[in-house]
Formats: sequence, structure tokens, C-alpha cells
Amino acid sequence: MEGGDGERVTRRRMKEGARRAAVKGERTPPKFTRTPEDQTGVQGGVSSFVCQAAGDPQPKIVWNRKAKSQQPEI
Repeated sequence: MEGGDGERVTRRRMKEGARRAAVKGERTPPKFTRTPEDQTGVQGGVSSFVCQAAGDPQPKIVWNRKAKSQQPEI
């Protein structure tokens, strides 16, 4: 369940059947923890770009080339 203030709340069923709410904390916006470096290549060659991002929920990284989505290799 989410509160209006951005806090995430989870409910756990205890052995006795009682319910308890636990605040997991506020969500954090996505941010790059490692950004891709500029590269120079040759036409038809292969280039590799590495990046990392953190946040809650975990960001999904999508690469685009000429407006087409590319699947990242992990």
C-alpha cells in the first residue's frame, strides 16, 4: 500500500493471524551511479557503453539508437 506522502508500506501476516504495517521508507528518485563515457569508433564497428543507476524502485535502463530501443547486454 502506498501513502500519499510517497512512503511505501508493507503488511505482514503474523503467526497469530494479526496484521502489522511496517514503513519501508521513502522512495528515492533514479540517478546514475556510473555514466557512459564518450567514444570514437569506425562505421560498422562495435562500441560498448557501460552505465549503472540506482533508485527505488530500481530503474530499468534502455538504450536507444536512431529512435529504436536496443536491448542492453548484461
